[in-house]
Amino acid sequence: MSQKNKDFQGRFRNKIIAFRVSPEENEILNAKVKMSGLTKQDYLIDCSTDKEITVQPNSYVYKSLKNQLQVFIKRFKEISSLDELSLDETIVLEVLLKTINGLKENKKAEIKANKEPRQ
Repeated sequence: MSQKNKDFQGRFRNKIIAFRVSPEENEILNAKVKMSGLTKQDYLIDCSTDKEITVQPNSYVYKSLKNQLQVFIKRFKEISSLDELSLDETIVLEVLLKTINGLKENKKAEIKANKEPRQ
């Protein structure tokens, strides 16, 4: 039998929440989760409870950041202006740069999820 899923306070997690996202939203979510080093469940719980997401550097996080950087390097070669980036790409780029900057300065990055809608 599998081990019971508990949070850091020892509370048993037995409620399931499911919701639909578009393919584009899924890509953004997956990129943010990978760069955070958290599980998707922990990332979504932290975001929904207004907790700051602290990125603890490890090989998985560094690999995710490197892969995301390579995606943007390739994309920058294809465009002539930053205005050509989609809103989704801009969101991921913002998180990427905040994470890298936070890791550079503090050896860990604290990312606060923006709740305000983008325009």
